[in-house]
Amino acid sequence: MRVLVIGGTRFMGMGLVDRLLKDGHELFIMTRGISSNPFENNVRHVFCDRFDSEAFKHELTKLKNEFKGEPVFDAVVDFLSFNKQHSQDFIDVFSRPGLIGHFIHISTGSVYAVGERYHDGLISEKDFYNPLAKPWQNNIESWNYGTGKREAENVLEKAWKDFSFPETRIRIPIVEGPYDYTLRSWKYQLWLQSGKPIDLPDGGRFKFTHVFSEDVVDAILSIIKIGSSTYGNAFNLAQEEQPSLKVYLTEMARVIGIEPTFKDVSLDKYWSPLKENKVFSKSKAWQPYASWLKRDSCLSIEKAKKYLSWTPTPMSDALKKTCLWFDSQENPFAKPSDQPWLS
Repeated sequence: MRVLVIGGTRFMGMGLVDRLLKDGHELFIMTRGISSNPFENNVRHVFCDRFDSEAFKHELTKLKNEFKGEPVFDAVVDFLSFNKQHSQDFIDVFSRPGLIGHFIHISTGSVYAVGERYHDGLISEKDFYNPLAKPWQNNIESWNYGTGKREAENVLEKAWKDFSFPETRIRIPIVEGPYDYTLRSWKYQLWLQSGKPIDLPDGGRFKFTHVFSEDVVDAILSIIKIGSSTYGNAFNLAQEEQPSLKVYLTEMARVIGIEPTFKDVSLDKYWSPLKENKVFSKSKAWQPYASWLKRDSCLSIEKAKKYLSWTPTPMSDALKKTCLWFDSQENPFAKPSDQPWLS
């Protein structure tokens, strides 16, 4: 297969490209070139700012003209689409049937967070269609992220319905694993290893779901392999476990052989509205976990398990792989500071 990965030099994108290369496929990656290309001459690197609409469409058009046969790409995986224009830019170039075999959009569980919630159980794919809730004035940036990804999905789904654009969307929550450049879980790991008490906003009682980066790659490969029966569909991906922050950190501590200590604090310590509706978090490490919504947020994965033959890695195994990697010589990241959980 000839595959284009939009964003393929870091974390999940890098893992996907590595797997596809090992399977013998022809790989194209498209990035701005800010991060180094770990694959060197084993891939064709298209340098482009995906967020510059005209430049992006120009590079795609060049590729389309280069490969006259159909399809130009057997599969395209887009890690870098954050609003409706990003989705539309790709469709503008590849709307004619047959030009691409499959377009896979990497979305987020945040598309549910910005919608109304009518039940307290697991969030299923159909909850995407709930109307938007009122904007979060205490965190407008996260609100804009969720609504932007939701609009990006709407454009793709409409293209599928209008002219059978071969798209599939996957919705992922917090991702953990080796090469996680956000350092989110590593900050907690370092905090545990410091022996200092870990703050638990509002007791760390609200439940959430994670997903292991290698499992996301497995799901993408499964979607590509299955093909047309996944067109027009969205799939939630997450681990089976639905831990609270306290349970999650207790398990992380067990994995690395630490006896944790915790301190309950008010969530307001970490979230406060500032000028221009921006939010300052006194500890950025909390952002993925301490929900200002003050409710559980767990994704149902029954659809992915049924139709993708997909099984997630148990949380303890994922934590072990992740923590061991961050403690190993393979970890290229510098420790953020002497107190990384506050950076």
